[in-house]
Order: sequence, then structure tokens, then C-alpha cells
Amino acid sequence: MMLPFSGGFEHRENGLMIFAILAACLYLMRPESASGAKWPIVKTIPVALFALIAWYQTSPTLLIAALALSAVGDYLLAYEGERAFLGGLVAFFLAHVGYVVLFGTQGPALVMHYPWRIALALVFLVHAGLMARRLSGAVPADMRIPVFAYIGAISLMGLFATLFASPIILLGVCLFIVSDTLLAIGRFLIAAQDRGQKLVQPGVWVTYIAAQTLILLGFAG
Repeated sequence: MMLPFSGGFEHRENGLMIFAILAACLYLMRPESASGAKWPIVKTIPVALFALIAWYQTSPTLLIAALALSAVGDYLLAYEGERAFLGGLVAFFLAHVGYVVLFGTQGPALVMHYPWRIALALVFLVHAGLMARRLSGAVPADMRIPVFAYIGAISLMGLFATLFASPIILLGVCLFIVSDTLLAIGRFLIAAQDRGQKLVQPGVWVTYIAAQTLILLGFAG
């Protein structure tokens, strides 16, 4: 079996990664009516362990911080209510800022060598504009500023990843944007009772965990 880090199952980082993925699968398979304090904790475990792995791997401090902030966001977004949602939004906003700075310090821009990166950057810009326009009429007035600030942060994260990041990290960022797009659709653009929620909610989680995994492995693997 191919493991992400050198050594076997007994290797610390491999063990933590396996435990993190198992926790992510457990949260994905939770009952639709699941409630109680344990589920927010289960949701927090995967990316919190990713942060620990990054720390053990002596990865960049900004990566560790971004993963830790993401874990805080996971915990808050596991709860219902506007206050929890805004708290999660702030945590992920700060995580994206950390990723922006991290990607920007990785070395010279790569766009001159790979023109397709320019095309992908344009896709990110167009996507940000379309999402802002679509959400402008769906997001409550008191939440527009934080939501639009978040769109700007993750779009900037995508642009900086396009300019500087390795392909595996860039793929992770693309999946992160897909995950957040699905989250916005599920929260603001379709009704809670809509049948599409049964696809949107698992899609948010799967693409998110895949995104964070790829970003982690891009730096620490």
C-alpha cells in the first residue's frame, strides 16, 4: 500500500494521516439527523491532525497556521446559526490570507513558463465575479460584506497559487474553490429542503478534505 510519508504504518505521520482520513469518512457517513457535541469534534479532527502533521514535518509556519485556522473554521461551521457561520467565515478568511502569503513566498512566478497558468488565473477571476454577482441578491444585507470579503480572499489565494504553487498544491486550491462554491450554493442559492442538498453537502466535505490533503502533501509529503 502506498503511504504519503516514508516508512510504514508505524510511522507517526502516516498513522496520523490514516486516522485523519478515517475521521473524515466517519463525518461524511454521519446520519442526516445527526446532532450533539461529538460531531463538531469529529469534523475538526481531520484538518487539526493535518496541522499536527505539518508541524512534525517542520513545514512552513504559515501552512501550520492556515491548517489550524481551518480546523477552527470546521468546528464553528459544524453548528447552525448565523453567529457560528460568521465565526467560521472569519477563521477561513484568515486561513486563506495565510495561504496567500505562503504561496507568494515560494519563489519566482511560474506563469512565464506555463501559459496555462494565466488561463487558470483568468478562470478564477471570472468565477469570483460570477459568484459575487449571483450571491449579491441572495445573501442577507448584514452578511454581504463578510461574504464578499471571503470571495476576495479565496480568489486571491487561487491567483497566488496559480502564480507560484506546485501542480499538486494548485490542484488542492482548485478543489478548495469548488468546495466553497458548493458551500455557497447550499447555504444561499438552494433551499434547505431542496433535493440537491443531498449532493451538495457531501460534495463540500469531500472536495474540502481532498483540497487540504493535497496542499499538505504539496509542502510536507
